[in-house]
Amino acid sequence: MSDLMKTTDSSATDEGSAAMPELEQTLAHDGASPSAGSDADTAKGTKQSRDLAFAVALLKMGHANVRTLAGAAKSWTTHGNLSLADHLFEQKTISADQRTAVQRRSQQMLTSIAKLDRNARSNGANGNKDPMTSSDREQHWLAQLDPNGKVAKLLGIADTSVLSQDEVQDRQVGSRYTLLRKLGQGGLGIVWLARDQNLQRYVAVKEISREVAPGDVALDHFRREAEITGRLEHPGIVPVYQYGEDEATGKSFYVMRFLGKRTMQDAIAEYHERREAGNDDPMMLHRLLSALINVCNSVGHAHSRKVIHRDLKPENVALDEFGQVTLLDWGLAMINDASGMYEVNGRTEPGDLHSVGSTQVGRVLGTPLYMAPEQASGRLDEVDELTDVFALGGILYAILTGVAPHQSAIEDAETGSSRSDIMSQIVAGEVVPPIKLVPSVPPELNAICVKALSSKRYLRYESAKALEVEIERFIAGTPVHAYKPPTKQRLKRWMADHPTATQSLLLATSLLLIGGAAIAYTARQGRSALQQARYASAQEFTRELEVNLNFETEGMVRNLHFVSELPLMEAVVASHQGGTAIAPQSDGSMAEVGPVELLNRQAHLFGGLLKANPAYLVAYSCIEEEGGGIRELIRSERSGVGRRVFRVPERDLLAREASERDEEGTQVIHSLRPDDVVLITNDQISENVPVNNRSPLVVSGVQATFDSNGLLFGLNIIELDLRSRLEELFTAVAPERVTIYVTDIAGSIVLQFHNGRVQAVDNASITDEFAQLKTFFAEGATASEFGDGSKVFARRVQLGGSPKAQLGIIAYIQHD
Repeated sequence: MSDLMKTTDSSATDEGSAAMPELEQTLAHDGASPSAGSDADTAKGTKQSRDLAFAVALLKMGHANVRTLAGAAKSWTTHGNLSLADHLFEQKTISADQRTAVQRRSQQMLTSIAKLDRNARSNGANGNKDPMTSSDREQHWLAQLDPNGKVAKLLGIADTSVLSQDEVQDRQVGSRYTLLRKLGQGGLGIVWLARDQNLQRYVAVKEISREVAPGDVALDHFRREAEITGRLEHPGIVPVYQYGEDEATGKSFYVMRFLGKRTMQDAIAEYHERREAGNDDPMMLHRLLSALINVCNSVGHAHSRKVIHRDLKPENVALDEFGQVTLLDWGLAMINDASGMYEVNGRTEPGDLHSVGSTQVGRVLGTPLYMAPEQASGRLDEVDELTDVFALGGILYAILTGVAPHQSAIEDAETGSSRSDIMSQIVAGEVVPPIKLVPSVPPELNAICVKALSSKRYLRYESAKALEVEIERFIAGTPVHAYKPPTKQRLKRWMADHPTATQSLLLATSLLLIGGAAIAYTARQGRSALQQARYASAQEFTRELEVNLNFETEGMVRNLHFVSELPLMEAVVASHQGGTAIAPQSDGSMAEVGPVELLNRQAHLFGGLLKANPAYLVAYSCIEEEGGGIRELIRSERSGVGRRVFRVPERDLLAREASERDEEGTQVIHSLRPDDVVLITNDQISENVPVNNRSPLVVSGVQATFDSNGLLFGLNIIELDLRSRLEELFTAVAPERVTIYVTDIAGSIVLQFHNGRVQAVDNASITDEFAQLKTFFAEGATASEFGDGSKVFARRVQLGGSPKAQLGIIAYIQHD
């Protein structure tokens, strides 16, 4: 990969020669030995060259990354006696086996380049003096090992940018381009810095590196790369100005915009160096994410033209000082249309030249560090837009962590592993989430990255555009689809999006709880205010329940007064004392009516009351007989099945002897006065008061009737079921995240409302759930309310103010 264009002829990589998965993009021949000694001495080189060769081989074999090497080199110098290999071993950066393997690889590089250098000097001498000095040859050798000088800079080695004679040119290509110097070289082409003589500007010229005959597959690859790049007219893709063939050399070339040296990989390395040094700059992360958005946009444009890049990585993204982002190196690109063919200028050929021929079946193409599983496994038929989405996720991974997504898989590989072994490990392994490597990674970006890097294709973003939009949402501070924040964070965001409602809530809470003190609007105070608002809402709800229950019982009291004060009731009393009574007729006249007819009318009246009031269970009249006994005269009730209202037959009416009555029952009946109505919850009533449904949720209204002499004649009773009414209120107006309990006077739970459901409860005491309520429900306690100010609030409800009709209502508030 050259410094300036980062143009890699990845298609020409010999995968069989690569022991580790870094692409041999510039597997540099290390350069000539600086001395003219023996062959053995020449192959060894100087200490600087051996250290540099070891560092280059170490990075290419994937046993360390740039940041690891830079950190280890801080406590070492190339000018000392300790070799880089021994220093890294002592620092436990590499193992003994890794040191041996890298030394073997680096020596092979040194030996190969020394041989090439000797051959070049031998062929070019012709009796003339060698024009390069020993110092020049040393610099030339270091430059061949590390063409861009980045590794040498990490090690503190002097500038390696000296160019050899064959790297400096002053020849014409085409009719207008003068080559100045070589920028980089891959397996297929050489990239030159050139001057456009017509427009007086610098351009990059890529020239095929060897002579080829028409029909040669290398020429097809070279032409395809130029044509595909030229078709993708987009601000974020390097533009191609011209394609042609040099008349003098016969070599094909194409001309591109000259982009400079800096790549996204350089920017990522700088950002993480600063971060690790404690100088974290959020703006650098913002600029890197913005650059990635531009890359996604460029890739999306290519996908719209059915072009798949297949080698996306930070090194293939050029950055300039003005924020321009340009995507490079389309040497591995393929056409992915429905026909699988590529058409240009009327010519049709396969959409992927790399897959043509029996020797190419299952071939792995691309950079393993950023490669999707389907690409690493050689399943070329599955390589499509989602493959590029994975690689874009890999670039995001590098931005967040400083390392490639498959770096750990490579570092874990055993020394001497073949390329296919490494690929198998990449296919089978899972990418470590960025947040596990760098805990400060925002969880939203971590989720975006993990989704894009999913080994299952269908779980990735469906397009580069979708990934682009997701990153834009993060930068804009809006929720991203890949991440579901915790409740607390969602509350903070809601408060930020609804400042008016939040301020109103804070104001209401402050008025209720601390008398109007001003509360500053912050996320933590907002959470506290919400808790207090829930508590206040629960308090208000219990009061509303009390009001509604009293409204129901007041209606029952009015109906009892209505029944007892009707002339019909007087006629019933008179008929049972004298046999007949004067009662109104349907036409308004008065006439004598017998007891049976009067009871029929009374039963009809009671039936109408039950039909008009669905919560009424029973309405009946009873009289006190001689000797103190009680006997029912008439009773209408609601059946359990179908809730039908019917009159109870005379044979089923109840009667109680005076001997069965206890003192409490006698007091209840004889304490009644005209116009008095006593409300009693049926669990608190004497066994001798004639009620039919004994339940804390059934309240009976009892009113006495008197004869003309003012003596007690009997009782009119209506039994009201409060459960149905409570269920209606719970469902309609109960606040969220609040559990409501209804208890009897002693604290036994009879009804519970939780998560939108109402259920009856047996054999459970509220004091077992909340020990702080024991005093509130103690016998003889008179307090009407209890509250702890946070989670529990209890209210004692007296229906109609009657001490015999009491319920407990308890609210439990759940907080996040």
